[in-house]
Amino acid sequence: MQMAPSVAVYFAIDLSGSMHYVGGNGRSRLDNMKTALNAALDQLGQSIASGTAVDIMLAGFGDAPDHRQTLLRRNCTAQGIAELKSWVAARQALYGTYFPAGTMDMPSFYAAAPSNAVRVAFFMTDGEPDPPSATLAQAARADVDQVAHLRCYGINIDLANTTYTDMVHNVPGTTSAVVLGGDATTMVGLIRSAIFTG
Repeated sequence: MQMAPSVAVYFAIDLSGSMHYVGGNGRSRLDNMKTALNAALDQLGQSIASGTAVDIMLAGFGDAPDHRQTLLRRNCTAQGIAELKSWVAARQALYGTYFPAGTMDMPSFYAAAPSNAVRVAFFMTDGEPDPPSATLAQAARADVDQVAHLRCYGINIDLANTTYTDMVHNVPGTTSAVVLGGDATTMVGLIRSAIFTG
């Protein structure tokens, strides 16, 4: 897989209580999302070893007004990938579904990234935002819109209604992807495709 010389990747991941629900493969939505994230991080690690400069931020959301868990690695190394994977492994489903908590760090993350970095983000959720839903989804989109040249991909887990995730998703001509909570393979494919092929 080919990759740009410099990439900044942001993962907004839902840590709401419903992520504990068990999917079709007998594992929770959260565990399947972790599997997908780890596979993506492994692939990014291979690119780093090949000379790509990579900034990565993970943001687990969230309750109002700003409850989230984050980890940032600039110019990531193999050790940084290991630390990110360890952080992913330790996440628990604790929160509500406050969309802006997942996106509020995007502007500062990308502002400090190299000017030539390809900017890619993923917004992964299994629920509609806490009410007022449209207002909160639009607030999350406002964070996305502050970042020039950002491709933000919405991924719904076991949620057919993409209305609110589509407000955050900004890739022209597409809508948010819908994946089964028990299907980590599809999540991996979506993430890899977006990062490595655009």
